[in-house]
Amino acid sequence: IAGNKFKPENSMPRSEFVTGLMKVISRQNEPIENTTSFKDVNNTTPNKKSIMISEQIKIAFGYPDKTFKPSQAITHNETMALIANITKGDFSAADITGFKDYKDIPLWARRPFIKNVATGLYVNHPDAYKFTPNANLTRAEAAVLFDKIANNLDKVKVKALETYLTSNKSIDEA
Repeated sequence: IAGNKFKPENSMPRSEFVTGLMKVISRQNEPIENTTSFKDVNNTTPNKKSIMISEQIKIAFGYPDKTFKPSQAITHNETMALIANITKGDFSAADITGFKDYKDIPLWARRPFIKNVATGLYVNHPDAYKFTPNANLTRAEAAVLFDKIANNLDKVKVKALETYLTSNKSIDEA
């Protein structure tokens, strides 16, 4: 919330989305157990703790160049990947070919979209038949997603909800 105003049509920075997601799954007060591997996350980074927790519990992996880009607007593609990392279920459980723009989804994001359609944890406003995968997520869309997740915690992996124990296990082993 910028200046105590919601500004629903504004995009949401990646760090704010991760902070909201950590709050929805009640992980925002998790102890930090390691240093971050993200080159662009330091003591002055907004929402540093949430970014570090999301990395620690294997929800956020950042970019191939080992950056997180905390102040960059999060896209629908990136949002779907983060949500897919916290939810139960199969990556091949739904058909997305009925959406007009499914071919616009980059290959790396297709499996998360498929999984999230199966769980019902996605937004596509104003056109119910389009994902707009490369568009920035709006604050209103983020609020809808957070509400959907909060009301469907049974679809979230147990490991994403419980206190993370230091180990070499990935979140998918939950």
